[in-house]
Amino acid sequence: MQDKPVIFAVCQDEGTLHFLEDACAGVGMAFLTAGSPASAVDEARPAGPDVVILDEAVRDHEWIDIYRGFQQEYPETFLPILVLVDAGRAEEAIEKMESGLVDVLAKPVNEGVLKARLRAMLRIRQIHDDLTSRRDAAERELEDERHLREELAVANEELKKLSTTDGLTGLANHRSLAEWLKTEFEVASRYQLPLSAIMIDLDEFKNVNDEHGHLFGDFVLQGVARIIRAQSRRADFCARYGGEEFMVILPNTDGYAASNLAHRIHEAIGRRGFSLSAANLPEEHEALNAEVAEAPAESAPVPGEQVRITASLGISTFPVDGVNSAKDLIDLADRALYTAKSRGRDKVISWSQVR
Repeated sequence: MQDKPVIFAVCQDEGTLHFLEDACAGVGMAFLTAGSPASAVDEARPAGPDVVILDEAVRDHEWIDIYRGFQQEYPETFLPILVLVDAGRAEEAIEKMESGLVDVLAKPVNEGVLKARLRAMLRIRQIHDDLTSRRDAAERELEDERHLREELAVANEELKKLSTTDGLTGLANHRSLAEWLKTEFEVASRYQLPLSAIMIDLDEFKNVNDEHGHLFGDFVLQGVARIIRAQSRRADFCARYGGEEFMVILPNTDGYAASNLAHRIHEAIGRRGFSLSAANLPEEHEALNAEVAEAPAESAPVPGEQVRITASLGISTFPVDGVNSAKDLIDLADRALYTAKSRGRDKVISWSQVR
């Protein structure tokens, strides 16, 4: 509201206008009038009135139409409207009162009553404006809080992903594997469902790092991770166990089916050639390409040359193979893998073939 409240009158009776103007001046209110009832709403717009006084005795117009015009002009703003009516038609005017039409005052108007009504209307307007301002501020705060909650949810999801995902390969990390396997083993034990594990280790991977650099070694690990994920089923849980070791947990899968999957992974890794030329690296490794291109000369890639690697795989299965716990499932897959290594590497060995 302005420092000096604005009273806008729509009235064609000169005597009534002078009376209203004097009354408003007596209580420190600015008084403006409409030149024509037909243009009253347009004339009031630049003034931004705090209260409208509408004389129902306007010629050639229905006062209720003028009132509705003000309502349409200020749909989001509370605008008190005081209608002056002849005493005999006061009840009829009251029946036409709608939201925003605060009061009806019968003519002839008593100056003291008029001033009291205007003060009351201004207080109501002030209260309404204050409440509206508080509501708008609260809505802004709620909107800000909603955005913060959304950002927090995204951040929490990212943190959750970081805490459960291996940053290099995108597979689950060791911690996530342990938690998931614990739950999955409890389900398998309760319902006597088969559960298999495949442990995968890249053969002589140290030589890859030593000969071609750790950046290229990371590229190989990323490529192997994609192979494992592509060969595995949707229900299988793929994780980087550590270093160059990977593990796949296969729910509701017996040793025969686990062996078939292990052989597919083994063959896919053996067929894959890893190019030493940075220009031939996949597009998703552009950042890695730049690092490889800037590597020291002694470790720089040789254009066109490819490196092929092999893998050894060990398999264990619950409830056969003497598996009695989640730890047993991992330990026996590891022992089967060790056997594959000891028998010349580049093999798939099930624990049932060893014991």
